[in-house]
Amino acid sequence: MVHASPGCYTALWRICTHGDCVVSWVPEDGVMECPCHGSRFAQGGQVLNGPATRPLPAFPVVRQGDALFIHRPR
Repeated sequence: MVHASPGCYTALWRICTHGDCVVSWVPEDGVMECPCHGSRFAQGGQVLNGPATRPLPAFPVVRQGDALFIHRPR
């Protein structure tokens, strides 16, 4: 989950759609990045740089009080 700005959260799948590597949040650039082949993804999961061609799946996040809930369909 990424805390993009105050009160704004994004939940993205952490596995790169290109090579099945775990992507990491790069806060200084505001992107998710794959360490294996360099794919970069926007906060909404869109591909910014390949070789990935498919976006990271994004999931709705709901805040209730101090808790965050991610809806992940089965």
